Amino acid sequence: MNPEIVQLAAEHGTRSASLFWGWEVALEMLLGGTAGALMFFMGLKRFAPEMDRTLHRVALGCLLLAGALLFLDLGAKQNVYHLLISWRPESVIFWGTWCFVLSLVATVLRLRLPGAVVGSGLMLYPGLLLASMAARPTWRGPWVPLEFLLLSLSSGAAVLMLVDPAIRNRSVWVRPTAFGLLAAVLIARAAVLFAGQG
Repeated sequence: MNPEIVQLAAEHGTRSASLFWGWEVALEMLLGGTAGALMFFMGLKRFAPEMDRTLHRVALGCLLLAGALLFLDLGAKQNVYHLLISWRPESVIFWGTWCFVLSLVATVLRLRLPGAVVGSGLMLYPGLLLASMAARPTWRGPWVPLEFLLLSLSSGAAVLMLVDPAIRNRSVWVRPTAFGLLAAVLIARAAVLFAGQG
């Protein structure tokens, strides 16, 4: 096993493995990014009340599932509260943690504009986290946060295609296209994760 990967896994509180971030983290990033995109869309556009409730429920479900996956992936689960009480503004993880918490609050309270702001942070966070790791040259550069932003917007658009009857009923191809887009986004996120850990 590559000693550098073991060290990175220890530093980030994850399991030591040949891939210290695997498919479960790619899925967590997909769910978090999708929730962020839905919050962003709801902040920009006023949907019909029933559609608005549905989108908030989907966003909340995505956030809860993402949080559960993230918790399961943590190595030192008993220390998870340190992410909330430690003041480390120089850390990308610090900002990501609070962005996630504020996203939950904004979704539960249905705060449109604050939700759009923290939703944007959720979409960018995984790319910013990867780009901050100097030991991983594959992840360096501004293209990674931009790629994750575009992937999040794509998965959010796919969910809109599935839950909005006005879009979903336009063609028999809408649902397969939406599910295909979600699968492509998951694979793309995993590909970036795996490429940086090789």
